[in-house]
Amino acid sequence: MASASWDQIESLYERARAVRPGDRDAFLREHCDDPAIRKEVASLLDARAQAPRFFEEVAEGAIDPLLEEVDDSTEGGTFDPPDLTGEQVGSYRLGEQIGVGGMGLVYRAVRTDGDFERTVAVKLLRRRLYAEEAVRRFRAERQVLASLDHPNIAGLLDGGVTSGGRPYLVMEYVDGVPLMAYADAHDLGLDARLDLLQQVLEAVQAAHQQLVVHRDLKPSNVLVTETEGAPRVTLLDFGIAKLLGDSLPVTRPQTRTGRHLMTPAYAAPEQVAGGEITTATDVYQLGALAYELMAGTRPFEVSGKSLTEIEQILLNTTPRKPSDAQKTGSGVASSEMQGDLDTIIMKTLRKEPERRYRSVEALLADVQRYRVGTPIEARPATLGYRARKFASRNRTAVAAGLVVALLVAAYAVTVTIQAGQLAEQRDRAQREAEQAEAVSSFLVDLFEAADPERTGGDEVTAEDLLDQGSDRISALDDQPRVQANLLQTLGQTHRRLGHLNEADTLLQRAVDQYRALGATTSTRYAEAVSQLGLYRRDQGNYEEAQALLDDAIEHRRGQGPPKALARELIRQSYVERQLGHLDTARVRIEEALNIQRRELGANHVATAESYFNLAAILREQGRLSDATKHQRRSLSILQSQVDGPHRGLAVNYGSLGHLTKKRGAFRKAEKYHRKALEQKRALYDAPHPAIAVSLQSLGALYNDMGRFDEAEQHLREALRMRRALQGPEHPDIAGLLHNLGALYWDQGQLARADSVLREALAMKRTVYDPPHVKVALTLKQLALLRETQGRTEEAGARHRAAVAMYETVRPTEHPAIARARFAYGRFLLDQGRVDAARPVLRSAHHVLSDTPANPEATIQTALNYGQCLTRLGQYQKANAVLEEGRTLAETHGRQEALQEVQTALAAVEGK
Repeated sequence: MASASWDQIESLYERARAVRPGDRDAFLREHCDDPAIRKEVASLLDARAQAPRFFEEVAEGAIDPLLEEVDDSTEGGTFDPPDLTGEQVGSYRLGEQIGVGGMGLVYRAVRTDGDFERTVAVKLLRRRLYAEEAVRRFRAERQVLASLDHPNIAGLLDGGVTSGGRPYLVMEYVDGVPLMAYADAHDLGLDARLDLLQQVLEAVQAAHQQLVVHRDLKPSNVLVTETEGAPRVTLLDFGIAKLLGDSLPVTRPQTRTGRHLMTPAYAAPEQVAGGEITTATDVYQLGALAYELMAGTRPFEVSGKSLTEIEQILLNTTPRKPSDAQKTGSGVASSEMQGDLDTIIMKTLRKEPERRYRSVEALLADVQRYRVGTPIEARPATLGYRARKFASRNRTAVAAGLVVALLVAAYAVTVTIQAGQLAEQRDRAQREAEQAEAVSSFLVDLFEAADPERTGGDEVTAEDLLDQGSDRISALDDQPRVQANLLQTLGQTHRRLGHLNEADTLLQRAVDQYRALGATTSTRYAEAVSQLGLYRRDQGNYEEAQALLDDAIEHRRGQGPPKALARELIRQSYVERQLGHLDTARVRIEEALNIQRRELGANHVATAESYFNLAAILREQGRLSDATKHQRRSLSILQSQVDGPHRGLAVNYGSLGHLTKKRGAFRKAEKYHRKALEQKRALYDAPHPAIAVSLQSLGALYNDMGRFDEAEQHLREALRMRRALQGPEHPDIAGLLHNLGALYWDQGQLARADSVLREALAMKRTVYDPPHVKVALTLKQLALLRETQGRTEEAGARHRAAVAMYETVRPTEHPAIARARFAYGRFLLDQGRVDAARPVLRSAHHVLSDTPANPEATIQTALNYGQCLTRLGQYQKANAVLEEGRTLAETHGRQEALQEVQTALAAVEGK
């Protein structure tokens, strides 16, 4: 039937559903003159009455345009996709339309802001979101999908919601050919088709490990591109079914609710029966895809079938074996599929989910066994079967064996040896299958835990599932390797959600278990060690984090992709920076940056992260100009690749806030910090460490701006959040106490400032290993407070201790040392110790005048050094130094400082 007719059917059907069943015939006759359309609508209404749940759960696009969702603005009219070429969606200008599907319209597009352009695919989805909660949940799910990082999964780069409430997704643009079209065009043989299938299986397996199910796997969602090495598969729309499914709350009355995205030709029986969607659903769909790829036809032909017929076929009909199927495409010869390949594919297509492969990992393992000629787990391991498999793998050896078979004794020895080898292979394969099945069973149980019938209709959150998962791990004590893998995955997830105590327990157990098993050369061990190192970093235990990450780096250098090594180098660079090892940190990050530019390209999001980290190191080295250059480059790359809220954008805004603050541009710094906080509040639920960081940054900034009430409000909120997350003692809590002490001092509350700063110093001496820059910073602050209190002897001691500690942990020309020397030199000058003050102030002026990171500090240093020289009678030198200060004050508009410098110059001119 023509597309226009289907649109009429859908419109009429939707309106007829609102009519009482006894009045529908009259309604149809009144509103439609075409008997064929009336008959089809009546049959749809009848089918719905017979199988209502199935009908409501058929997804957008399930039967071509029949059930495509009507645009809300048409009030039940036909959906006529407009041509949006040239329109702006978020930061992207749409080019030509490259697809129309059940989920929406797909356009090729380019980003229009920033310095970098990249071609992307923008998918405008049919569903509208009207409630803030729906939008928030959409964005949260989008972040989960964006975290999927696999070379065979098209990356989700960005997304948002238009002003009209329509969600859109920005995905990696893949200039490829659909799987079946590619296979047929190149007339691929069995091995080449299996190569493509394995890439698909590996991608789905990786996503399942992150608890993401596709739900709509089909050849059109698999594109193949030519590369230098071999054809590469890319899966599209991974997890979008989850994004658009029941995880989003209903925000307006819907004409059809509770649907799951699927396509009938590839739908699993549980999808049409309204059953639970689990990893087994993807296993079935992969089987249907493999069937078509090998046989050249689909397991079931449903085109032109009514909904009731489709349901009956999918639930009750067993497809022919692929080798017996009547081909409609190229496929491979029937003789090549007979036997194990038939068995593997038919196992995936069983009606009962529990009788299929329990995981994609198990399916992949059987495909690999088939390819190398070892026994597959899908077939009973009879002696005759094992012998045939051995013979197929060792044709030459078997031929020679037949020659000597007349020698009974030799023959018996040969059979004994072969049986031993086969038993070993069988046992190893069985162990692998058991591990895969245990993981799959674990994940399936978690998905089933969200069943409304089990929860009484209550919403099950990610935290609920993680808690249940942690509890169920103990049931796997007899499978320690499986248990270790799951401990690592759940621990990593808890850490990302900010559940630090749970992450600590799970990750430490995973690392201990891998070590006990002697599995320290595995990639999973490296990731577990790295994740535990990140947790130790979050705790502020940088020495232990350093050791753990060194272990991960050593492993990554020996094996694994370069990207994994770059990731560990980035993590270690941060830890080295916290330890004050800035040169080492810079070496680490520059190595990572070189790897990423080579492997990923200059404009990749991961490359932006390395530029961000390099900027942070340069900032701490006092190289603000270079730091700002790399920081802006990081932000520019991200703005060309993503659209907020995004963690990378948030941290870049925060760092630019710090850099502009150091340059004295407080208003601009506030704008950046507020942007960072907005991004983080959209990304995370409070309390969260990332939100606390931005609150603290704003509090410190407001203190510098003299907005004391706002400063205290933000710092107090950050402190409450930190204590809730990190306990009573933590480096970040010590830093917050330091900020609060400085605030009270600036407000003139000296007793409160004294108490809080001493608490901060005591905590820093506990959580850091002095000498440390953080300890030195609070020593200097206490020295200044002691000056204000008139406790000069103690003030001098604190100043000397701070300078000495900075000199121990920082390079000679570091601005932090210069600022500490300036504070001490000014104290000496105020005490009348001019001769002692002169070398200290001269050293500070020398460094700060060459690196004017903080104009205010540089001007004040020039002022005090000039005053010192004046009091020593060195008027010519004093005049030159003070002129530098005047020029800097005029350049940066520091009127109060300018007046002080001019007064000092007048005193010199009077001599």
